[in-house]
Order: sequence, then C-alpha cells, then structure tokens
Amino acid sequence: MLGDTADKISESVSDSAIGRAFSAYDIENNDAVRSRIILFFSYLFSKLKLKNLQRKLMRGFSQSPLLSFIEYLKNRLLSSKMRQYGVMILSFGFYSFSMYLLGILSFPDYYKGSNISLGVSVLSLICSVPMLCSKKTLVECIFNSPFGFRFFNGVFGFRQENIYSEIKHKGKTTLSLVLGMLLGVSTFFVKTENMLFVIFLSILCLLVLASPEGGIVLLISFFPLCPEKLLLCFAFFIVFSYFFKIIRGKRTFKIELCDLSVIIYAAVILFGGIFSVRPTISFVNSLKLTVYMLLYFVCVNTIGSKKWISRVRTSFLFSLSLCLIVALAQSLALNSAHFLLEDNILTGTVISLFDSSDTLAFMIVICGFIPVSSFINAHNSLRRAFVLLIFSLELYCLYIINSPFAVLAFTVSVAVLLLIYSNRNIFLIILFAIMIPVSEYILPSSANQNITEFISYAKELLVSRISIWRSSLSMALDNFLGGIGKGVFPVLFPSYANEGDIAVQSPHNIYIKEIIETGIFGLLIFLIFLLLFFQSNRKVFRIKDRKIIPDTAVGLVGIIGILLCGFVYDVFSNDKIFLLFWLMISFNRATGRYNILRTREPVHNTNGGQFSCDV
Repeated sequence: MLGDTADKISESVSDSAIGRAFSAYDIENNDAVRSRIILFFSYLFSKLKLKNLQRKLMRGFSQSPLLSFIEYLKNRLLSSKMRQYGVMILSFGFYSFSMYLLGILSFPDYYKGSNISLGVSVLSLICSVPMLCSKKTLVECIFNSPFGFRFFNGVFGFRQENIYSEIKHKGKTTLSLVLGMLLGVSTFFVKTENMLFVIFLSILCLLVLASPEGGIVLLISFFPLCPEKLLLCFAFFIVFSYFFKIIRGKRTFKIELCDLSVIIYAAVILFGGIFSVRPTISFVNSLKLTVYMLLYFVCVNTIGSKKWISRVRTSFLFSLSLCLIVALAQSLALNSAHFLLEDNILTGTVISLFDSSDTLAFMIVICGFIPVSSFINAHNSLRRAFVLLIFSLELYCLYIINSPFAVLAFTVSVAVLLLIYSNRNIFLIILFAIMIPVSEYILPSSANQNITEFISYAKELLVSRISIWRSSLSMALDNFLGGIGKGVFPVLFPSYANEGDIAVQSPHNIYIKEIIETGIFGLLIFLIFLLLFFQSNRKVFRIKDRKIIPDTAVGLVGIIGILLCGFVYDVFSNDKIFLLFWLMISFNRATGRYNILRTREPVHNTNGGQFSCDV
C-alpha cells in the first residue's frame, strides 16, 4: 500500500507543470533542431563545409612554424634516449651540489638551500647512474616497465600509441650537459627540490601534450595540493593540448543543447570582463574562469567508456581522501595539543588543504557521494571497507566544521539520492522529518546542547547575510543589465554597504553576485543551463536498470548540494571549488550520455544526437 502511494505521488509530480519542465529535454532538443536559427546555422555550416575547414586548419598547422615546432619538440623529447636525460640529471646534481657547498661556505646569507637541497642533489647523482646505462627511450622506459605502465596507463590513462614514436633520436650530449648545468646553477637562487619538481613537471607536460586525457585525471587527483596559479597554468595547458589535437584531426569535439548553453555562458563571462567598469581587474578573473569552464568540454568528450569513468571516479575519491586525511590529522593535532600545524592550531580551525573550513565543507558537499558510487562498483571487501572509512571521515569532518548550511545542503542531497533510487524512500524521508521535533526527548542532553548551539549559530549567520543581501541588491539594481565584471565587487561595494559591511568581499549569494557581475542576462543564461542540466539528468533516471546510474546520480546530488550552499555562501569565490563544480558537472554529463547509450534507446541528446556539432 505504501509503495502504491509513493508511485502515485511520483506520477502526480511528474505530470505536474514542474515535472514536465524538468523532463522536456528531448522536446526542446527537437524544437532547437527545427528552429530557424539552427536551420540557418546548419545551412551556413553546410556552405562552409566543416570537413574542408578542418583540412584547411590541418594544412595551416603543417605550415605554421610555431605549431610545427611544438610538435617536433614533443616528439624529439619523448623519443630521446634515456642516457640524454641521465646526462642532464648528472649535470644538474653535480652543479646543484657545487652551489650548495658554495652557498654554505661563502654566501650563507644569500643562499636559499637547506639540508633537503643537499639530499636532492645526492639523490639526483645516484639516479643518473641507471639512466646513463639505459639504451631505451623515455617512452619505452615509462611504458615497458610494469610499474610505469600500470601507473601512467592504468591509473592516469596515458596511451602509449599516442606517445610512441618509432624514430629514436640520439640527441646531443653537450646540449643535455649545458641544460643540466644551467638548472643546477639556478639552485643558488631557487631551492633544489623546486627545480627538480620543475623538471618532473616538464616531463608530465610532454605526456599531457601527447595524451591530454591523462592530464584530466592528474588534475582531479592533485588539485587540492596545487597553488592556484599552478592549477590555472596546468588547466590551460590541458585545454591547449586537447585543441591542439583537434586541429591536427586526432580528436573530436561534440556539442549538444546543454553544452551550447555553457559556451554562451562562458562568452558572457569573457566579454563581460572586457567591457566592464574595471576591465583591468575583471578581464583577468573572467579569463581564468573561462579556462576552467573550457575543461568541461575536454572532460565531456574524454569520459566515454567504462574504463575512463572508473579512472575519473577514482581520481575524485583520491583527492577527497587526501583532503579528509589531512583534516583528520589537523583535528587530532587540535584535540591532543600536538603542534603539528602551528597556523591551524592558533586559529583553532580544521581547513585541510584549503584556505578556510567552509571551502573544505564545499569540497565534501560536491564530492561527498563519490564514495557511494565507489562502494557500489567495488569488487572486493577491502575496497568497500576503505570507502566506508572515507564516508565516515566525511561525516566526522562535517560535524567538526562549523558550517551549518553546508550540513543542511548535504542532508538534502542525501534525500535526493534516496529518491533517485526509489520513490518509496519518500516515506523514510518523511519519517526522518517527523522525528526531528521529538529528537530532544530521545537524544542525550549533550547532543541536544550541540544541536541548539548549531541552530543558534545558523540564525546569527543568516541575519548577517540578510544585511549584506540588502546592500548587494541595491548594487545589483544599479548594474541590472550589463553587470560590473568578475572580481570588481570588493572595489565598488563599500559605497553601497551598510554599517558593518565594509569589509565584505562578496554578497554571500552566488545568484545575487551573478546579477551584479554579469547582469540579468548572465543570470538567465546560467539558470537556463541549470534547467537543461537537470532535464538531461531526468532522462537518465528514467532508465529502469538502477545499477548503471550511480555515477550520474552522485554527480547530480553533489551539484544540487553546492547550488543550495550558494544561497548563503559565495561558493565560487574559491577557484578550486569553481573548477571542481564544472569538473563534477562534466562527469555527470559524460556518465549520463554513456548510460543512455548503453540502454540503446533512440535518443537525441547524446554525442551522436541530432543536435550535435562534430569538429
């Protein structure tokens, strides 16, 4: 009886105006295909003949000195003998060791190194010996060794066929020797370990240039550790590498209706940064956000198989685990008075690898349900136990972080996930809601006291937010049409602020901030994208086989959670969270397309659909 009632409720909601609005993606897609605008562009593209345009681009690539040099340099470095790299590392180790002795003995006040620098120099000298004895190329050493093949190909997805070259360059020993010398001498001014990291990063960039898909997995796995400038540069390099492959005709670029809204939204942000009240400030911020949004298209066109979905899921789980383990260490340091992390001990907060505890909470809200998908797809008990441990750490971190609305958003996401898998879970949610008023009679007094303090803090936070929203809305009305540009809010807000709001750097509401920065048109385009995004997910969740949709479901509930947080927090003020938002959306879209293709339904909203543009 309860099951029939739940099904009737679900059918009533689906048949309502709201339900039809979120399940009309195919209709809108077909209307878009038949619209005059699309027909005009289709006619225009047929006249332009995209294949001919692609051939012209490839011909231009072959004749471009810069792009030809990049391709030649990539092939030359990847197919060079390992002994050339051994000569460079030997020279680097020798000269960095010499700089260490020179700095310690003669210029102790100017030398930047330490005992770690000495260890890195000695380690470089030792590692150069087997490299000098090797007769293989760099690519052969990476992919012919069991560890290298499993690490670079199995984990990160670098494909040997994209990198391997039959031409083996002997290289010039003198050039390697001089390059190692220059790098070694520079360690007098730069730490030796940093210079060695630059060498390692350069080799990784060569692999990414040859196979940009592996760069996506690397980026997701280690983005919490990266400084924002390094993260931006690496993201731009991945985008450049992928479009570099498109120009050469070795990758495809497919666009559908939802993706088109992302392109328009990115264009609004970019041009809004150029034509703003403070273009010197807004252009840099707009360009940075546009680069992160371009990664969406790289991910959507990359994640197209079960193996790639598994790789990306694992990379999300790894980055989340890394943040939670560091947060646990900080919490233990606070509780046990061991000063492992002095800055965090003094402030008394757990921030993990981010700049604030709220940012850690946002990370958990977006990626917090990845362990659920990993648990479902795990093949042995040990992995499932590890995933359960990670999920327990999430709940613990949300408990110790004083971020009430993030906890509320996470709770709503749990409810949505339960409803996705079964309509009958609505009674479980209703039962939980009924238990809230009577919880004070069931829970111990200490727990009730914590809940009371939690609610009191949430009320105080909401009152302070309302004061800021009033001032921000006045600012939004004055810039209703065109906006002021990204990153300009802190400059202009003091003239609109009430007393006590002068130091505010954002309106603490992403929707109000969107009106202020990009105008009403920017907000409308963003909302249209979200509508199309939810519509495309609705189609996936109509699939009867519940076992094939966990990745799409966890991506959706993570996005819903962070959008709810956006009503009270400026979740996109942190570049890492903005990047993570678009990466999770791309993961959801890619897995959704894959699930629909697996069911072999006649759909129009996939990469092979009617409304798609193959480049």
